[in-house]
Amino acid sequence: IFHNGKAVIDAWGSMDAHQTTNGLYDGNSLQTIFSSTKVLTSLCICILADRGHLKLEDKVSKHWPEFAQNGKEGIRICDVLRHEAGLAALVSETEPEDGSKDYNITLQDIENLDAMAKIIAKARPYWKDGIRRSYHSMTRGFILAEIVRRTDPSGRSLQVFFDEEVSKPLNADTWIGTPLVIQEEFHIADMTLIDSTRQWVESY
Repeated sequence: IFHNGKAVIDAWGSMDAHQTTNGLYDGNSLQTIFSSTKVLTSLCICILADRGHLKLEDKVSKHWPEFAQNGKEGIRICDVLRHEAGLAALVSETEPEDGSKDYNITLQDIENLDAMAKIIAKARPYWKDGIRRSYHSMTRGFILAEIVRRTDPSGRSLQVFFDEEVSKPLNADTWIGTPLVIQEEFHIADMTLIDSTRQWVESY
């Protein structure tokens, strides 16, 4: 924590003898921040709004016309930010109304921005009333990433936009998707799943 440009608290810790990809964990090690990344994606959207490239009240389809399918026509950017878009999971337009069967999204899909955009554009929301909230843990980032691509005048990906507009200007060792060169340069903490978390992950 910095106060008036001076570090007043410099605290860190880990499990005993916790390993990283390049040695032991220390105060300069990097680690995954999981859903804290949602703050970073929100920041990118707010930068674009501040520059007049979008409004938080805009319908997503204003900037992403293909999104207006299967009941998503009225979803706004602010609904996505508040986890109120009804897209906490991606339900195929041809599947039951109760969402009993979701898309079988592959790793190859996740690594392909165009593929994920097509899947999201065709998905059907769990609800359409615009007042219910459900944590969009796995979907919010993909939706906002496509909005960033479509509203940034340069058409940058969310990863590049954050790096050039936030991380580098602030000299912050933070990335959305850590480049391989960074992985080789920094100590990156290994992740150890506790039993309950491992069971949850394996259930998918």
